[in-house]
Amino acid sequence: LRPLEIGDAVAFAKTAANHAIANKTSGFPRPFPLLAAEMQILVWQCHVQSGTSFRYVIETKDDQRFCGMVGLTRRDKDWFISYWIAETAWGKGYATEAATAVLREADANLSETIHAGAFTENTSSAHVLKKLGFAPAQTNTRASTAKPTGVFSVSRQAYVPHSRYIRKATDQDVCHA
Repeated sequence: LRPLEIGDAVAFAKTAANHAIANKTSGFPRPFPLLAAEMQILVWQCHVQSGTSFRYVIETKDDQRFCGMVGLTRRDKDWFISYWIAETAWGKGYATEAATAVLREADANLSETIHAGAFTENTSSAHVLKKLGFAPAQTNTRASTAKPTGVFSVSRQAYVPHSRYIRKATDQDVCHA
């Protein structure tokens, strides 16, 4: 892991524009223009400076190539972990390893409950969250463009069924990476 830099914008835009990635996240547009990636990085950097977010680039082990991101973000009173991995790196343990490192840092410095979410259909992300010690907290099961239930997906332009997970500070020894 390393801190996110503005120089990551090209790799971020290219990787996140993949249909398979954009449809598994709520906030990635498709297409994903370079300017949008640059702006998102600048916003995240401001949040890092204010102490309300921590963002890291995940790199491949063999050639240190950009393959995703992981971070913690404070929303209101709660901390949320998020991650996404390039399709070419799926199934190789990058999400679990990166999230474990971030959660260990959170356990050492925040000692607070951490929240997470995933589209209900994203069983791979649910599996990673369970390995990290998260337990299901809530599921929004209706998808619709007319009734706002679930979480809005920018790339799909619709509300998508979504599950929330929680990891209490007292559960901090349950990371099974």
